[in-house]
Amino acid sequence: MLVTDDQEQRSIPGARDVVEVAQDVRSSTKRLGVVRVGISMKRAHEAIDRNLRDALFAAGGCLLVALALAYLLARSISRPIVELAELMARVGDGDLAREAPVKGKSEVAALARSFNEMIGALRQKRALEKFVPKGARREISGDASGKVALGGQRRRVAILFSDLRGFTSLSERLPPQEVVAMLNEYLEGMTRCIGDNGGDINEYIGDAILAVFPCAEGERGALEAVRAAWDMQKALAALKTRTKNEEVKKLVMGIGIHVGDVVEGNIGSFDRVKYGVVGDTVNLAARIQDRSREGKFTCIFVSEEVHGDLDGEFHAVSLGEFAFKGKTTPVSVWEITEPARIER
Repeated sequence: MLVTDDQEQRSIPGARDVVEVAQDVRSSTKRLGVVRVGISMKRAHEAIDRNLRDALFAAGGCLLVALALAYLLARSISRPIVELAELMARVGDGDLAREAPVKGKSEVAALARSFNEMIGALRQKRALEKFVPKGARREISGDASGKVALGGQRRRVAILFSDLRGFTSLSERLPPQEVVAMLNEYLEGMTRCIGDNGGDINEYIGDAILAVFPCAEGERGALEAVRAAWDMQKALAALKTRTKNEEVKKLVMGIGIHVGDVVEGNIGSFDRVKYGVVGDTVNLAARIQDRSREGKFTCIFVSEEVHGDLDGEFHAVSLGEFAFKGKTTPVSVWEITEPARIER
């Protein structure tokens, strides 16, 4: 009968990746020998190495995909926000032309929709500003409640009235489209002259213009009004030079200017309000303008008060005293002839 001892497992010295198992073989009385079995671990190690490499590659691939998805997700969120920031910067510079793209129903999309609604409101406000005098805009902007109250305040201003002679009869002879186009071109030039000299268009009355020049402390609104009137006559002369219409070349503009106190504010009812200027100063400026048709130089007629504010910048000739409706005493009127420094 053969008897075996406990197994002995060891690595064979000098053999790479080999494990040896030895087993003694014995009879009942003596040791017969040893059975040795050697097992190579090379393939097992290669399989482990291969699986480890595959696992590392798979993990690396998953990590790269996760990073790419995270980048795309972050970009999809951050890019609209960056675009919105750029558009808001444009709005700060007064550019209202572009709107934000709206995609999906996310919070960013809701923000883009709100931005576009704001742009629409600003466009409407800018359009409405063309119909509202600067004085009215200042008053509305100064009241955070948004309420428009009737009433006004007394201010010292220079009032400029201008009127085109012969335009009414001309409009009856020309096609409506041509009349409107010519009137718009004329008013565009006149408005620029008034604005460049610190004035505010209070009202267009057909081809007539009512403009207001503030005379706050340290300001000489009367002189600014005369400068505007001079520029307006130059602009009309340029328009008559450009046009091919012989009727337009015959147009003459009369201008009347007076300076004094007016009541400026909201006039009308709670349903319909107009920001206007009323008072004797306005009436007298209009009546001086009526007399300007008799002008021989520039047809820019000014009152004695305006003449006193010219500060030597313009030459003027006295036309004497006129009796105006509503005035108990005659009013001295002057006609502007040319700037003190003759323009070349």
